[in-house]
Formats: sequence, C-alpha cells, structure tokens
Amino acid sequence: MKVQVRGVDERENRDEHGRQVGLLHSYPQRLRELRCTHVVPGFVRNPPKPCHGSPVNTAGGNSNLRPFSAAEARAAGWTSHRLRSANYRRIFHGIYAPAKLPDSPELRARSALLLAPLGSHVSHSTAARVWGIPVPACSTEHITVRRKKDRRRTGGITFHVLPQARSVTQRNVRLSTPEQTFVDMACTLELVDLVVAGDGIVSAGLASLDRLRDYAAQWSGHGAMKARQGAELVRAQVESPMETRMRLLLAFAGFPELRVNATVVGSDGRNRRLDLSADSVKLAIEYDGRHHIDREPQWEADLRRREQLEQDGWRVIIVTAKDLYRSPGELLDRIHAAALSLGLPGTPRDLRPQWRSHFAGR
Repeated sequence: MKVQVRGVDERENRDEHGRQVGLLHSYPQRLRELRCTHVVPGFVRNPPKPCHGSPVNTAGGNSNLRPFSAAEARAAGWTSHRLRSANYRRIFHGIYAPAKLPDSPELRARSALLLAPLGSHVSHSTAARVWGIPVPACSTEHITVRRKKDRRRTGGITFHVLPQARSVTQRNVRLSTPEQTFVDMACTLELVDLVVAGDGIVSAGLASLDRLRDYAAQWSGHGAMKARQGAELVRAQVESPMETRMRLLLAFAGFPELRVNATVVGSDGRNRRLDLSADSVKLAIEYDGRHHIDREPQWEADLRRREQLEQDGWRVIIVTAKDLYRSPGELLDRIHAAALSLGLPGTPRDLRPQWRSHFAGR
C-alpha cells in the first residue's frame, strides 16, 4: 500500500506545533517535484526511489528562492550535513535560506513568519523596514499575533498580542499597515525616532498626514499618548531623517516653526529648495551630509548654490551630523544668535531646556 501526495493545502502546511513551515514550491505548481511515494513499512511491492527533492525551487534564479524550515528540509530527504554546508545559512533556529539569496528585510520577515502561527503578521520595526520606513537598527524581529496562546519564545523574535491590529500583504509578506506600524512603534521608539518614521511614511506616500494623525488619535492601545504626540509633530515634504532631527531640535528649543523644503526663486531666476527657512528674514538652515562631499560635482554645485543665496541676502547656516549628534547645544546657539540678529518673529529670548531630553549631545 502506498500513499502519494497529490496537492497542497495551506492549512495542512504546519508542523506538530501549528507553526508554518512554508510550501515546498510556490503556487500553482502543486508540488510537481514531490512525486516520491511514501511506502508503509511491510509493503515493499514496487519500492520507490529515494526522495532527493528540494525545499526551494531553484528554477528561475533568485526570484524563486525563499527561506525554509529544517523540518521541511528533512521531509525532502536532506541531511543535517547538507544544511550546514556553505550553500545555506541559518536565519533563526530551525530556519534556513540559500546562501546566495541576499539578506533583506523581506527575507528576515518571511523567515520569522515561518515560526509563527497562521494569521500572524510582522510588525513594529520589522514591518517598517519592509515598507522602507527609516528606523534605528534593531537585531530583533517583531511579530504580532491575535491571541495570547499564539505567542512563542523564539530567539531573535519578539511576539506581541494585539487582536485589533490591522495588516496587509506587501511584497509577499503579511505585515502591519503603515499607520498601524507607526502606532506600534510608539511603544518601542524614542519620540524623535518615531517622528522620523512618521515623516518617512508621509513623504513616501504610504499614508497622508491627515490619515496618520486620525489613526493615532483613534488608537487606544499601548503607546497611544506618544503616538498622538508624535503624529502631531509629523510634517509633509520632509526629505530625510536629518531634516526631521533639525526641525525637532529647533521645535523643542522653542523656535518658531520654519518652512520645510520651501522653494525660493533667486535673482538669477533659478528655483532653489531650502531644508528649513524663514522667508520673512531670509534665514536658511541646510543640512550637509558627508555623501555630498564624497560626490565632488554635487558638493561644488551646493557651494555655488549657497553663494547665490548669500548674494541674494540670505543668511545660510550649515548643519552636519556632528552638530546634531555631538554638539546640538552649540548648533542651537549659532541659530539662536542668527535668528535674534535677523529679528525672526517668535524667537525666544532664552531657549527652552526641553531639547536636552531628546538630544544627548553636549
């Protein structure tokens, strides 16, 4: 008597603990190469050939490669020695991927979901990285489940229980919606990093500013207060995390709000975008990243641009990463002196000390 596998059902694609182990081949193949016959001991008529299948479909290049579980590899007839070879690498305990498959947020997210029960989705910073939202580096992946009994204790993965969380499928990964990702991270990120993420969500068009704020205002789960505070500080048209940090440093110190990436027309007739600016007194604050210096033509163009702004009467203050991370107090003193000398309306006589709670430099 022999039993032959003829199809695949996602509900049956689980190990004894109810964990997803992935499909041996992607749809619509229906396990075409899994034609090895499983023979019940004692019945040796027409003995089958050994099964030398693969838990990943190598046809078509990297596009068909995916992570897989050790249980899945054993079911395909693989040995532990083969898994330990240079052709594969371990992502999590019991989860492997082909070595030639590049590391990516999607790979780690799909690998983590193989250890989670059906209906789970990646969330928090894991979802943010898949969406392309700027977040600090984190060695832990995050998964949200619906029920407490679905939580797992797995090295490198943090499980959260959130029945009301919203999720979608993006890039073959089930993950939190951008708005849900924002409110989730209110529990794990500092306020400045949360606003950086919010600016990234809005600038990338993943959610409108109004939608993000509305979602945060209606959120009643953990981190609701910080989520609402962060959403109110998010702005549209912010083009980089460092622009967000500059803007927040000034806001926490009590400066009036400056325009974000406004376009001004120079005396030469050319349009120029300014990171932060106050048109009324011609004050411009520009972030200068190291990558500009590494690209000499871009750096030279920026120098000519600043010279033209100064010829048109603008006071241009240049900010670097060192200013923001190592000496934010000195940077504030420079901007404060310029704002007072130019008569910028709303400039405080004395800077507020709240900025010190969010920027750890001197």
